[in-house]
Amino acid sequence: MCPLLFQANKKGEIPLHLAARYGHSKVVTVLIDCAKALPTDPESGVTEAKKMLRITTEEQATALHEAARHRRSHVVEILTKEDRPELSYSANVHGETPLYIAASSWGQEQEKVIDEILANCISVLDYGGPNGRTALHAASAVGDHVEVLLECDASAAYIAETEKKRTALHIAAIRGCIDAMKGIVSGCPACCELVDNRGWNALHYAVASKRSIVFKECLRIPELAILETEEDDKGTRPSI
Repeated sequence: MCPLLFQANKKGEIPLHLAARYGHSKVVTVLIDCAKALPTDPESGVTEAKKMLRITTEEQATALHEAARHRRSHVVEILTKEDRPELSYSANVHGETPLYIAASSWGQEQEKVIDEILANCISVLDYGGPNGRTALHAASAVGDHVEVLLECDASAAYIAETEKKRTALHIAAIRGCIDAMKGIVSGCPACCELVDNRGWNALHYAVASKRSIVFKECLRIPELAILETEEDDKGTRPSI
């Protein structure tokens, strides 16, 4: 049965990908144990189990990508612990790392997924999404997981997208995620000074959210309130 461990379907998926997707943690463990029983490659020194964990599909997704996307926290725990400490992030064809995928949605199970990845992997806040976005950008869009990501690497708050140059704070503001904004400002107050490619600061984005409550809450935050007199590239100040 061992040769079947690496048998891929038309999408490039091996059994481990499918077991991870559907959350079959016992099957995942059995597949990894079977791979461990195979001889190690004498040239590379890499075990067959390590090779299996890193095999990608046509979309360059590993089993960890699948587990993260489908919120399989138990599987994520198994996969990350098996490949540590060497495991770093690889992006799929869409430019998404497992952490970016996990941070893109919210929920108790998703929080467990993020915790496992952060606990067991390196390079946790790499440029994990399309257009230069990080996992913090993704978390800010849904208003969750922000604090734990900042605790891991506060520098992510200062990273802007490649094209529009929006930071995680900008994203949180346009989405009206007030708690996420407070978390970012509390941990990284200097990031409030950053503007996008139009010269918009976070307060401009709060106005663009078209939610007066968001703008009013921003004015309660001293670091954001002082931006009310700042002009964008067209000389427009943020106001409702």
